[in-house]
This record gives sequence, structure tokens and C-alpha cells, in this order.
Amino acid sequence: MLRTLVLIALTASLSGCCKPPKAGDACKTDNEERCVDQTNALVCHAKKYEPMKCEGPKGCIKQGTESDCDESVGSEGSRCNVDGKSSCSVDHKAMLVCTANQWKVASNCRGPEACKINGTTITCDASLSQAGDPCEATNEGKSVCQIDGKAMLACKGGSFQIANPCLGAKGCRVDGTKIRCDMSIGNSGDACSHTGHACSTDGKFVLECKGGKLVVDKDCKSKKCVVDPKDETLSCK
Repeated sequence: MLRTLVLIALTASLSGCCKPPKAGDACKTDNEERCVDQTNALVCHAKKYEPMKCEGPKGCIKQGTESDCDESVGSEGSRCNVDGKSSCSVDHKAMLVCTANQWKVASNCRGPEACKINGTTITCDASLSQAGDPCEATNEGKSVCQIDGKAMLACKGGSFQIANPCLGAKGCRVDGTKIRCDMSIGNSGDACSHTGHACSTDGKFVLECKGGKLVVDKDCKSKKCVVDPKDETLSCK
């Protein structure tokens, strides 16, 4: 009788230790991952398991006693494992960075190449952006085109801001690795970063870039300021 009781107790103890963990259970190894199914895992953070999505193409893979959650794709606001790690958003229109174990948008990838996964590397085509879009500190001072082509933006203090309007016929365009901004047409008071002249949008004035701003240089009076499309020279005609 005693042997039977001992066997029952031992069996109960073994079955209890083999139960899979669940969210909220205690854990010992930070960043440890446990597959729950093909697209979900548990991850150990602050000594407790919490749920995490494995939205990358490989999902969650078990390799012996190890689990590997593919986080190359993520959703803003979802849990992530390792701070500083990057991923593409599900629609590949943004690059996310794991911050305090939560996916946050680091950059919008509005360029034609969008967000791409190349092995363990995430690339984001931010050659086209909108004013106010976030940008990484590593891109401070970098220029891109506004998505409508009417302005050149620069990364300043964590977001893209308008650096120069590009109201000329060619607008803002990506030329290889360079950003080109047609500033042959503008408005008095517009920001400028070139030395030269521009026609006012109404054609009444020749403007000059002085001190980083376009100012009136000449009144065309009864004539109109026009830009020669061949060489972008301008004159009152």
C-alpha cells in the first residue's frame, strides 16, 4: 500500500513539472523563447513569461529544447524580445525598432523599395517621406523628398521637416544616391539653401536666395518671370 502511494505521488509530481508554461508563469532566463504554436511564443521578461507574436515568414520553430521566434516582421505596439532589434511592419511600409520590449515605428519606408528583409538585415527605403515622419538619430541631417515631390525634407531632432520647397517643374526627385530639388520657382520668404535666383509663383518677381530665405530681387512689372526648361535660367519676358 505504501509503495502504491509513493508511485502515485511521484507520477503526479512528474506530470506537474512537464506542463508547458503559460503567460504570467515565472521563468529564470531573460529573453528565453518558448514556442506556443507556429505563430506565437512566450518570452521571458523580468522573470515572467509574456506572449509574443512570431510574424516573420518562419514563424516559431522548435529545435530540440530551443525555440526560435521569427521577429523579422512585427506590428506596432506588439511585444518584442531584444531592445534595439529592427523589423519590417506587416505591410512593409515602415521599419520598427524594439524599444522597452515593444515594437515602435523608427522610420516610414515610403520609397519604392519599401521595407525589405535581407537575411538578418532590415533595409528601409525612406527616400520619400512626409513632414513629421519619424527618423532615426543615425539619419540626422539626411535629406529626402516629400512624397508629393513639392519639397525636400531633412531629418532634424527625430523627425523629417521641410528644408526647402521644390516648386519648379522638376520638383524634388531622387537621382541615384542624390536628392535633387528644383527651386527655380518659389515664394518670398521660402527657405532656400542655394545661391541664385527663382521666379515667384505668380511670375511677378525675380527672387534671390539671401540668408537662407527667398527675397524679392527684381519686379518684372508688365513682364513675367519665366524659367527656361532647358537650362533653368530665368528672366522677365
